[in-house]
Amino acid sequence: MTGAFDAATLAMLAESDDIAIVVPRATGRAPAVPIWVVVDGAAVYVRSVRGEQGRWYRALRAHPDAAFRLAGRRLPACGTR
Repeated sequence: MTGAFDAATLAMLAESDDIAIVVPRATGRAPAVPIWVVVDGAAVYVRSVRGEQGRWYRALRAHPDAAFRLAGRRLPACGTR
């Protein structure tokens, strides 16, 4: 995933050990799943440990309106792909 985040948010994403992704499902449920991210310049990358077989990854492909949960904030995971 890549997206446009301000410098402060990029720094928080790069330094935080407690980040989750929230992906809506067809059922309406949107569980928060702990993830690790890599910040490279202005790009934020997330990979599923199970690749395309991961539940949150499949849900994201079907419903790309995901968000990161970080430090009590909900940040749109803009530019998801």
